[in-house]
Amino acid sequence: MSSVELIKEDVNFRTKVKGTHAVLKRYLQISVDDLHSVYEKISLLLENQYNKIKELVEKSKTRVSHTHNIPFYARLVTNISLYALKKIHEQFTKALHASYNNPLKPYTGSFYASMGLPCVHMIQEHLANNQLLNLNDIHQY
Repeated sequence: MSSVELIKEDVNFRTKVKGTHAVLKRYLQISVDDLHSVYEKISLLLENQYNKIKELVEKSKTRVSHTHNIPFYARLVTNISLYALKKIHEQFTKALHASYNNPLKPYTGSFYASMGLPCVHMIQEHLANNQLLNLNDIHQY
């Protein structure tokens, strides 16, 4: 990693920390609370953030774009997030464009391990066997 990349990474990290610190300060409001009160407020903050994220994920499951409205995704569309569908569609597109002159990269298992979503190789196997993707093809993180 070059020194420029390290500096950019450091700046990104500091920006995220400052943003998180600002959210925490806004939530706490008073800086002279006892430790138990601060703990309770931080717990409430985390719970509220978790609930907002959960709500956004649930809302994204109900919206289906034309790109994802194909039979291959029929069992997934309203059961997984739009983000997950987009990532699967990227792999699907790679599988469709694979050919003798444009072969797939060797299977490493890293996409499935890191994302919990079917990789291009799994999708290609489903397509070859005329199978649709199922919920059990997706890890339940």
